[in-house]
Amino acid sequence: MVEYGNLLLVIFLTYYSTYFIKVIFNKKYRKDVQFTNSHMDNLRSKKVKTLEEQKNFINLKYPKSVKEPWTFKRVGYILFQLVFFIFIFQAYFTLFSVIGISIKLWEAIIFVMVAPIIFNIFLQKFNLQKSDLNIYLR
Repeated sequence: MVEYGNLLLVIFLTYYSTYFIKVIFNKKYRKDVQFTNSHMDNLRSKKVKTLEEQKNFINLKYPKSVKEPWTFKRVGYILFQLVFFIFIFQAYFTLFSVIGISIKLWEAIIFVMVAPIIFNIFLQKFNLQKSDLNIYLR
């Protein structure tokens, strides 16, 4: 029988593991995230922003998606991501089964609420944070 706490924790860990792997191995993505975060920090530090700076901040925080033409390479990329996600998911699930970890749902919910803040503090050291969760702690 599947325990819901383990399932929630495995999904959460799989999501963050794929993000870490994406950041570590994709140099272009890593540089883009660092560039965006540094520019957003510069704009956040200004007390009074001009209209142009406000537009730049919004465009950085919520970038407009570029419509790309449909190709069969995208199908392969999506399938690769899906297989990779399933592989990581199964690895965590097997690890939890072999070790015998049994987490209750309420424990998993608390972990899922606290862990992103801890992960972002770690990623902030390298200017790779995913969002600005630390603003709520100030």
